Amino acid sequence: MRIVVAGAGSQLTAPLTASLTRSGHAVTTLTHAELDIRDLRAATAAVSGCDAIVNLAAANSVDVCEQEPI
Repeated sequence: MRIVVAGAGSQLTAPLTASLTRSGHAVTTLTHAELDIRDLRAATAAVSGCDAIVNLAAANSVDVCEQEPI
């Protein structure tokens, strides 16, 4: 199975990717710098041909999120 992991760089990325790879899956990881999931065209292109998507992208700084809403 071809799996794309968006939001790579989180604490979950390494163990998840290792587990998926050990299970025989082809995993592509994309950091925020490589893929802004708010960009529909970029996201659509990034997941083209994959079988599954794992979204680890998250805004995790509550104070910043409150000060700089999207």
